[in-house]
Amino acid sequence: MIDTSTPFTAGWWANKGMLALSSEFSRVNDLIKRSEGDGPLPHGANENLYQAYCAFQRKARSNWAHLIVRAREERVPLVGFATSVEAGDDGDNVALSLAERSGLLGALPDATRFALITGSGPMIIGRRDGETLVTAEDPRLMTVFRDPANQRIRAAFKVLSDPDVGRQYAYLYWSGPDGEVRCNVAYRDVAIGTAFYPVFTSAWDWHPDYGGEAGQILPVRKVPVVELRSRHGVGVFEQHTDLLDRITHETLQSLVIVAMQAYKQRATIGLPVEDEEGDLID
Repeated sequence: MIDTSTPFTAGWWANKGMLALSSEFSRVNDLIKRSEGDGPLPHGANENLYQAYCAFQRKARSNWAHLIVRAREERVPLVGFATSVEAGDDGDNVALSLAERSGLLGALPDATRFALITGSGPMIIGRRDGETLVTAEDPRLMTVFRDPANQRIRAAFKVLSDPDVGRQYAYLYWSGPDGEVRCNVAYRDVAIGTAFYPVFTSAWDWHPDYGGEAGQILPVRKVPVVELRSRHGVGVFEQHTDLLDRITHETLQSLVIVAMQAYKQRATIGLPVEDEEGDLID
């Protein structure tokens, strides 16, 4: 069991992180789905014809969200590094080599895209096998807490699921009461193949291989997390989702009109039922 009630402890921060992820999941997931071309369908489907009508509705969707994000993303490439090396044609080869080996060059575009879509693009800087490792994190699975006075990151919380081994993890990066930066890892075992969204609770356990409840002291001065943020912390198309939905709805209405005209049935009232010889007309 993990103590989640005592303020400013690892369990308290982890529980706070889970609550923040849960409260933001619907919003963040909707924005990411839209950018992937899987936005919400227009309303009005009949339950008896749900699958057929949904398939028809999908033809009304256009992936404007992706185009909006892509247009911004192409304008923010990585152009260089600021280091202590004197300016020159060769630049700082050590910095470039470190960026390549750490995965920064691959992680930065992903984090930038998440920031443009949802307003937040978190990245973790860590060590693995003696090498620096930089990873871009999904904002549906990671949240960041900042000091409102100076905007420095106080803590960061991340959850993930490993269905291959049947285990779910929760990672907490935070600055403890003693000023030391720590990493606490919690886990719980689930059935192999389980891939549902992990929900951290006090029923989880601290991982003994990562310092247990005390966690691991990291050899850094600040929480090793960077968060790329878009303006005002919202996605670049988030304030225009109503307009995007209206475009989809109007497109659907046009498709319905075309389909109804193509399969329109005609009937005539008042025609004779018998011919001149008294035989019934088929």
